[in-house]
Amino acid sequence: MPENGISEFELSAWLLGALDPDRAEELAQAVARSPALAERASARQRVLERLPSLRARPMPIPGSDWRGQLVARRVHAGNLGEDALGEGLRPGDRVELRVSALADPDRRELIAMTRDALGRWDVVWPEHADERTPVEALERDADGAVKVSLSASPTIGTQRWLLVFPETPWPVDWSLPRAIRWEQLMARISTGAVPLFTFELEVSAP
Repeated sequence: MPENGISEFELSAWLLGALDPDRAEELAQAVARSPALAERASARQRVLERLPSLRARPMPIPGSDWRGQLVARRVHAGNLGEDALGEGLRPGDRVELRVSALADPDRRELIAMTRDALGRWDVVWPEHADERTPVEALERDADGAVKVSLSASPTIGTQRWLLVFPETPWPVDWSLPRAIRWEQLMARISTGAVPLFTFELEVSAP
């Protein structure tokens, strides 16, 4: 078992800001207490910094409501990276991403999240059961990378996004309030057991 019970995957998620605030604080305290864990974190950070960043480009927006522009049936994905994407974007602008090296893609579905001002992750896709998107239904490029197309949210400034790929069908009780509907998934993410890809969008005022 990894030292302190913290896997490399969870350590990466912490460094990328992909854990919930409570778990992130626990890891921060553990790193502060343990020189060995601090060295692991530094080594992992160096690995993450060498990863290729996601590339994005603005696209024309068809339609009005930005959440309706998460065209999950034509999603294209990208490589894990932390560099800001698409500078000069406006709210609602479409962005294309590519996600490669996704293990067992045909056994997974796409869930998109954004981070709010309090550091909480909020699922923005899917919002309803009929919007669920298995990866096998998504378009892929010649290299086999999954294509993901999404729209910048209305928030001005830096938007932190997370693409999550749990096994499908992920159990969701759609009758639950939105605030607790995804708690099981967040708990699973915090263990490092779910592939995820994080990126940022820099969005300017219209």
